[in-house]
Order: sequence, then structure tokens, then C-alpha cells
Amino acid sequence: MKNLLFCLLAFISIPIQAIEISNFKSGLMCGINKDDMGWVCFAQEEIKITGQSSCISNGNEFKCTWYGYSFDYKDAKPNQKIDCKYWNSKPATSINLEGVAKEPSKYFEFSFHLDKSEGYFVNPQYSVLSVSENANMKKVTQDVSCSSEGVELYKYRFISVYSAGK
Repeated sequence: MKNLLFCLLAFISIPIQAIEISNFKSGLMCGINKDDMGWVCFAQEEIKITGQSSCISNGNEFKCTWYGYSFDYKDAKPNQKIDCKYWNSKPATSINLEGVAKEPSKYFEFSFHLDKSEGYFVNPQYSVLSVSENANMKKVTQDVSCSSEGVELYKYRFISVYSAGK
């Protein structure tokens, strides 16, 4: 019985390595350029889509607003995969960096891998100011949940506020 108890205590004391996320921030991005992914400079949930920045997708330039999230991480496995799901309050079109658009939907998924066992991760995103498409949208809430190996790591919400047409 003593041996069984000793083995049980030894097993319980073995640390289970799991990725740890800290300093999570989401909101408006600053410092976006072709050499730097930028940083979250204003942590906030509500994002006014003003079109004060420019974005290039599929060789075309658009007026847009940059926002996103960042975090520090440690104890990641090599090439650890993070799976994210998000729900929009209204159907929206998602376009990746290569300019491939998905059909308007309320639900999307995306994944990415962490290259190192620890570091800093930033995920800049943008919304295009398109008065004709967004005139009836006004506000769109996006709820995001990201997990790895079935364990939720973080979640956040953005509320995109589109200006009325001129």
C-alpha cells in the first residue's frame, strides 16, 4: 500500500506541460507596415471603422481600420496549433491576405501555429470602409474563441461600428 501511495504521489507531482497565455490584449493596432506586424496600442472592444489606414488585398488598395490582438506565451509544443472560431451578429464576408473571399456568413474558423516554445504573438486584422456594403450594418459584434488540443486558451469580442453613408 505504501508503494502504491508513493507512486500515486510521484505521478501527481509530475508537471503537465500546457501552453500558458499572458498579457492578452485586443483592440486598435498601431505600427502596421510591411516590415512590422504592429502592436495593440488601444485595448478596446468597440472598433470604429473609419478608413483612416490603407490595406492591400489581392493587389488592390482599400481604406480600412486595423485592429487585432496580441499575447505572450510560454510552454508551447513545437509548431503548436491554435484553432479559432468566430461568430458575427450579422453575415459578413471574410477575405484572406491573398484576396480570396468566402461567402457571407455568421460563422468562420481559422488556425495558426506558434513557431517557438515561447514568445510574443500578434494577429493584426482589418475591416474595409465600404459605405455601400456597410450602410445597413451599423454595428457587427464578433465573438471569438481560440483553443488548442481541446482547451480554450482565450476569447475576445469586437464590436465593429460602421459610419453611415455620406
